[in-house]
Amino acid sequence: MIRAVIDTNLLVSYALTKGVTLSRLIVHWEKGTFTYLTSPPIIEELKEVLKRPHLREKMVADLQPLIDIVEADTEQVAGELVLEGVCRDPKDDIFIACAVEGAADYIVTGDKDLLDLDKYRGIKIVRPEEFVALLDALERILASE
Repeated sequence: MIRAVIDTNLLVSYALTKGVTLSRLIVHWEKGTFTYLTSPPIIEELKEVLKRPHLREKMVADLQPLIDIVEADTEQVAGELVLEGVCRDPKDDIFIACAVEGAADYIVTGDKDLLDLDKYRGIKIVRPEEFVALLDALERILASE
């Protein structure tokens, strides 16, 4: 099973736009095509970002159900691993720490600071379009077996 950490910026984008790629990512998550990893610091960041007034008024998806499903339907790692200085933006280190702690295969993000790393300790850092294409291909392979 593919294990992935999803950057908060993608969930915020989904709440703002319900875009096609992010909607497909959510469908793959709901179908169990991959294991979605989070940590307490990531959940806290999500709650904080989704409650910002300037974002709340623009959201097309309801906030609380999104937070609830992330809390209930993800595999949470303890969040005890602290990595500092791995990424140019120190706020992004929580995603890398979660990925390492949870033995992730991927970090899925639109954040240039993370994408510029490309890979960390064997964990591939990819854009959502690339990850969804990989999940689509995996699903086709599994369906043909």
